[in-house]
Amino acid sequence: MLKKFIKAGGLDHAYAYAKERSRQYGFPPLLSSWSKYTIIRSAIRANDYGHFEIFVNEFITDEFISDLKYRAFDIAGFYKKNENYKKAIEIYKMLLVSLPESGDLLNEIGNAYMSLDNRTEAEKYFQRATEVSTK
Repeated sequence: MLKKFIKAGGLDHAYAYAKERSRQYGFPPLLSSWSKYTIIRSAIRANDYGHFEIFVNEFITDEFISDLKYRAFDIAGFYKKNENYKKAIEIYKMLLVSLPESGDLLNEIGNAYMSLDNRTEAEKYFQRATEVSTK
């Protein structure tokens, strides 16, 4: 799917399509959060970190991550898979704004900090996860 997307023109094609769709049908001329996510997901599925980074850097905003909710775990998880724990933590923290009581999310942040050998920060998030789970 990623190869097909790139062959069709990649991001330029996606933006042109959104504009044309807007002109024809009156939709907003922007890519939806779902469209952005599927583009990023195509790079994840292809295990293509280079294109993944390009797409994430193009689309990432607090609002985008908030819109994705738990699908944002895929983005952070791919960063973790590629040992970019700092970027994973950035995504998790953006997601934490809309999911502040998610024990799973708090544990993921703790695990990412552990991967960076930062036990102090990891323990803070593990403690918060425990507090949330006992409510």
